Amino acid sequence: MVLYSSAFIRPYLGSKTFFPGRRYEINATDAKHLLILFRGANLQFRGIYTYNPDREEVTKIFGAGPKNVTTPMLDLFYKYNSGSKGFTQIHTKHLSATIDAFTIQNALWTVRKSVTTKFAASHNARSGDFM
Repeated sequence: MVLYSSAFIRPYLGSKTFFPGRRYEINATDAKHLLILFRGANLQFRGIYTYNPDREEVTKIFGAGPKNVTTPMLDLFYKYNSGSKGFTQIHTKHLSATIDAFTIQNALWTVRKSVTTKFAASHNARSGDFM
């Protein structure tokens, strides 16, 4: 069982509504190491993953992002600093048990157009309204 109350994980488990379900998902795994997936340098939370160093597997527990993360997908690595209560970038090229969070390459994030944007584009094209 993983300690979900780790200082760096707890804030990302969500509100009281989501906390019990997410805690259950984390406790249901037999992983010994949890990782946070951030998006971009501004560290926008996207999900919680397990890390198995023996098999070098990174697998999503919950959140947005790919189901499995492979080494070529990784971009930046972070370590939680309990003194400053924040994440510090670690300059390394591979994942290890000392890493607490990571980002994946920006090209891997899919951008979805909103329904309104698609509708407006198709409506303008059909009606002949071009700007």
